[in-house]
Amino acid sequence: MSLILVTGRSGSGKSTFAKLLAERLGYKYLDIDKIGHSLYDDKEIMAKAVELFGTVIFDNDGKFNRKKLGKIFFGERDCQRVKEFSALTWDYMEKSIDHYKNENVILDWVLLPTTKYWKEEATKILVLPKNDDERLEKIIKRDNISLEYLKNREKAGIEYNKDEFDYVIINDYSQDCLTRQVEEIISKLEKEREE
Repeated sequence: MSLILVTGRSGSGKSTFAKLLAERLGYKYLDIDKIGHSLYDDKEIMAKAVELFGTVIFDNDGKFNRKKLGKIFFGERDCQRVKEFSALTWDYMEKSIDHYKNENVILDWVLLPTTKYWKEEATKILVLPKNDDERLEKIIKRDNISLEYLKNREKAGIEYNKDEFDYVIINDYSQDCLTRQVEEIISKLEKEREE
């Protein structure tokens, strides 16, 4: 298995970059956020969520509301029930990811440096926005959230050390920016394999 880890803050363009790279390399692309969203279809996990947080995480029509759970998470980061639920959900996500352990995989997630995958032999790529204000505007529009909610969500993130990465991509949000950088990385990866 060959593993490539792509990370960066929300709205940086990491998912667009990771998908382009996976497509060009013929790798399996795994968006850990999407794997995380799928766990809310699991009855056992939802039962545990209700046990820990109550029915406040549901809309009036009984439908699960991720934003309501997010407000609890970002408002009570050090709370024991948040830690307990995070451990349960991460176990679910790891099992889903490990299902592909014999394939060439690109993992995409904001928190990749906090996972066991960070310790594995992998190519590590950080995607940064050229303009952080533009990144924030994109997230607010994309996720239909307030700046206040976004700031609380950002506090739950991590700081990246550029020295831990094999490649740092600067995304200027132009049409061909990421495509050009995907081709540059593929060229470098091919040269490394030849050596």
